[in-house]
Amino acid sequence: MIFESKTIDDILYSSIKSILKNGIYVQNSSKGPNFEISPSLIILKNPLARISLSKNRGKSFSPLGELLWYLNGNNELEFIKYYINKYIEFSDDGISLYGGYGPRIFGSSNYKNQFQNCFIKLSEKPDTKHAVIQILHSEDLFKVTNDLPCTNSVQFLIRDKKLNMYVNMRSNDVLYGLSHDIFCFTFLQEIMSRKLQIELGNYYHYTASLHLYEDKIEEANKYLNEGLQSSIIEMPIMPSENIDSNIKELLENEKKIRNGDYSFESRTIPQYWKDILRVLQAFNITKKSIPPEEKKALLLNINKRFSNDYYQRYIEEKILAL
Repeated sequence: MIFESKTIDDILYSSIKSILKNGIYVQNSSKGPNFEISPSLIILKNPLARISLSKNRGKSFSPLGELLWYLNGNNELEFIKYYINKYIEFSDDGISLYGGYGPRIFGSSNYKNQFQNCFIKLSEKPDTKHAVIQILHSEDLFKVTNDLPCTNSVQFLIRDKKLNMYVNMRSNDVLYGLSHDIFCFTFLQEIMSRKLQIELGNYYHYTASLHLYEDKIEEANKYLNEGLQSSIIEMPIMPSENIDSNIKELLENEKKIRNGDYSFESRTIPQYWKDILRVLQAFNITKKSIPPEEKKALLLNINKRFSNDYYQRYIEEKILAL
């Protein structure tokens, strides 16, 4: 089945609705009974429209945290549980995540930097079909683990002077995993396109099993009952200057922010990246054990400083929830 649209919400709405109507019941799944469509192809024609506008599904903190986990190139549980506590359930040793994508994409002692390798190949030969990142490895299938990677591979392909991205998934949870995966991978697609200084193309997401767990049907219906969130609200366009150094500074300041150090405001950082740091600051404040009114005042102050109003609605929702 093909789901094609310009926004993540159109994709989520149509795919969830389709699974509830046409999904095949799979009882003996490792993580619980679910309804499944197999196979499916998602085509997001505007990769910048990567965050949901839904009140129930519109989450900016957790997918951003997962992206930063990738960019850090580590698979440490301590990093990701700060943003997504549920990852504790998938750790085999309480220290790391076996299937963490960071080392597999950006390199570690066991894996080379596949992302950089793709950049080199595309720079040297723009029409190459060799710009592939292998995430699931053959030895993974022999590993007894709670965290087998769901993504098989990622490919970058330049056609018509635009950078397209192709992601191949063995399995995808439509309610939680899909929105996170699309956010993270389209962000990596944009990083690659800006490094290459070419236009962003389409995002293609193939999955052999797109599914909705039986115990999440009520939550899925709440999302559908909001109605179709068809407005196109895009993330700001990433500046192409000094991307590697700006990402390095982003990661360094992320460490400081989680420890309550917000000194990034006094640093000379491009507003695009400073806005992302402000989102991280807002998240850190939501985790603080301080009175709601004090949190509200701090969040309102952050909202005034954004250079782009894209992020303001997500912070406003946190304010209203206090």
